[in-house]
Amino acid sequence: MRHRSTIPGGTCDFDLPDFSFWLSLPNSEREATLTQWLGLLRPLCDSIAELLWLTRQSGRIRTETAVNGVFHITFERNNPVQLLRVAIAPLYDNAFAPSPRRVRMFLAEKGLSFERVEVDIAAGATSSAEFLAVNPLGEVPVLELDDGTRLTESLAICRYIEALHPEPPLLGVSPLEQARIEGMVLGLMFRLYLPTTHAFRHTHKFWQGRIEQVTAYGELARQQVIGEWQRLDAHLASSAFMAGERFSLADIVGFTTLEFGKVVGIRPQATQLHLLRWRDTIAARPSAAA
Repeated sequence: MRHRSTIPGGTCDFDLPDFSFWLSLPNSEREATLTQWLGLLRPLCDSIAELLWLTRQSGRIRTETAVNGVFHITFERNNPVQLLRVAIAPLYDNAFAPSPRRVRMFLAEKGLSFERVEVDIAAGATSSAEFLAVNPLGEVPVLELDDGTRLTESLAICRYIEALHPEPPLLGVSPLEQARIEGMVLGLMFRLYLPTTHAFRHTHKFWQGRIEQVTAYGELARQQVIGEWQRLDAHLASSAFMAGERFSLADIVGFTTLEFGKVVGIRPQATQLHLLRWRDTIAARPSAAA
């Protein structure tokens, strides 16, 4: 049957008459035949299950990471039987929020796969009992590890990933480079990302009825962000990327914040040539589509 099924028309009535006859039998008779066939295989299945259980219970568990999706191990001569369980860490994510997007871009730059669990913020999923059991703060992203440990906060997740997968380096190599990237990331978070979120929360209709909006405060935050992007335009006149001549987490934080600012009308101006050049450079990277 396997051979005939690969041939166009190979399972027609005259090619497999016995199979065609069996298909024409009442359901009850076919079920009885299947039960009989499976009964012959049951002892073998039970034996395999017992052997697998003994192997799992008697073995030593060791966690390995498949770097860039590749894993290789040489069996020891006295231990020829080993089990491999493949798991992809789930990332509780949202397609539109900037914080999860930072992590997605970071993972994409590292060439790492992950299981994406979409959490619908607009529908209130982050406030559900199910998600609050994952993160009591009701925020995304959350990266769940193989042992059940859950990591929150995008920058902490990126630092964890960097420690496990240092290539390509996104948090710097030398102490000086690391300090410069860290300083730029913190500056972007406090002087750009936070006021952008305040502008969004206090001026956008999405938050109407959800929080007490102070429109004047939101507009003040928006003007602060516009001024900070103007300062960074001058900074980028002498720097290829946010923290130097190499792409880093600082560029991910800056780019996702700039993209997020669109919802409150924050965009690079035509006169900000250096900022536009930098934005287009980052947008052309495959990770920008993550």
